[in-house]
Amino acid sequence: MAIIEKELVELQDWEIRQFLRKVLEEAHSTAEHRGIQASDEDLLLSKWGAFVESSRQRRLKEEESRNHIHLLFSLSDAGSLKVTLGNLGRRRESHVLAFDTLLSVGPIKGLETEEGQRRRKEWLMERFPCHMHMDSMNLDSRMDRLVAFLTRLPEHHQITIYCSDNAHDQIGLRLAVYCLRHRHQPIHVVNMTQQFSAMASPNELPFHPYAIGHIPFDTLEQLLKQTATLPPLTEEQRAQYELDWRNWSEQEGTLRLWQNGAVRSVPEHYYDENLIEIVDRLQLAGTESSYVRAGRVVGEAMESWGQLIGDSFVDYRLWTLISDGKLEFRGLPGALYRYSVKVRH
Repeated sequence: MAIIEKELVELQDWEIRQFLRKVLEEAHSTAEHRGIQASDEDLLLSKWGAFVESSRQRRLKEEESRNHIHLLFSLSDAGSLKVTLGNLGRRRESHVLAFDTLLSVGPIKGLETEEGQRRRKEWLMERFPCHMHMDSMNLDSRMDRLVAFLTRLPEHHQITIYCSDNAHDQIGLRLAVYCLRHRHQPIHVVNMTQQFSAMASPNELPFHPYAIGHIPFDTLEQLLKQTATLPPLTEEQRAQYELDWRNWSEQEGTLRLWQNGAVRSVPEHYYDENLIEIVDRLQLAGTESSYVRAGRVVGEAMESWGQLIGDSFVDYRLWTLISDGKLEFRGLPGALYRYSVKVRH
């Protein structure tokens, strides 16, 4: 048994599933050919059926006990929240979900529909080479599954949505509230940026976390304790969020920023000139003909812009500028650490 356990640890989950599927298919095929005659294959299939049913019943019991839905818009934030809820003794009752897509970037028109989801997926796959791989992972966090889940969420579930002051979270918040429009249970919304500012000491006020991931872990636990008694959205607030989503769902834009306390749609090339300036400045800091690492350019850009738009989008804009003849590159495409750029004069 120790040898089997060691071998199972070495295998990946998909390899185990693949082997199990093959064994069951062979057993099923053999059992069909034997007819009513009992066999080892029949016993295997019987045990498998009992195991599946037992597993199904266990999951149902877990789902019944996890009646508090915590919704976020980042997988890493979801991981931090799970740990924090565990520290507070609230993990067993909680079901933590997260959207695994960046809603500040790409089309969101009709995203509550299958057509809108397909259109967005095609746009992302054309521009971000890693999207197809990422889309096949974390299936429970895919847009289509979460939209369907929220639409049919049982009425007895509590709902808490966490967001911050950035375009991605704020668009996600409005989409989520729209998907919950036929649900009658209260919806609690926790804006972590605002909650942090409210509890921060005077010397911390210059620090403005525009994403949950920027909040120190110990502070996150304090925030959750303080926000447990926040009132739910009023009917008027829910109606406004739903209206906001309907308006955004009709727009064709592909880049959204958080500016002056609101989400603003801007052209896709909004930051291109600034990107060229950053490359030029970093280039001049070296030798006249020096190339600058793409990763360094992206890091400088993300820090100076203070927007949650993702390094993949900045990488995409760098390659657009290269294609337009405004930047030169050396190295290999595919990852930020593999190529460098400089301004073409």
